[in-house]
Amino acid sequence: MLAAIKPGGTGDITPADNAANGEFVAWSVSFSGHPVASPIVVNDCLFLLTQSSYIVTCFDANTGKQHYRQRLPGAAGLTASPWAAQGKVFCLDQSGQTFILAAEPTFKVLGTNKLAEEMFWASSALAGECLLLRGIDHLYCVR
Repeated sequence: MLAAIKPGGTGDITPADNAANGEFVAWSVSFSGHPVASPIVVNDCLFLLTQSSYIVTCFDANTGKQHYRQRLPGAAGLTASPWAAQGKVFCLDQSGQTFILAAEPTFKVLGTNKLAEEMFWASSALAGECLLLRGIDHLYCVR
């Protein structure tokens, strides 16, 4: 289950009669898959990555309507959380390949980039103007 929760609720905020929304639940939808990475919202689009099936699902962050559900071609495991910059969503797979997606309701792979031949499981971090990516054996700084 995936749900958008409104602020201010306390206690049990479950909508009555198994409804998809309620006083403190803006919307909810069934979601199949095994997401490990944290979701990200960019341009009112909510992006979720499914670890073993290499699928990106994009929802309207305001309504929960699914825009698309697409497999990333050539991806190998998605455990790192995506990051965003300049209207793009970046998804690093376990093989060190980054998929650059348009941060919009239509599925568009804008490009790919292979960083190194090692495993990447950790999410990225930003420090000043540096993007830090942690592989199994190395820490990479991209400026």
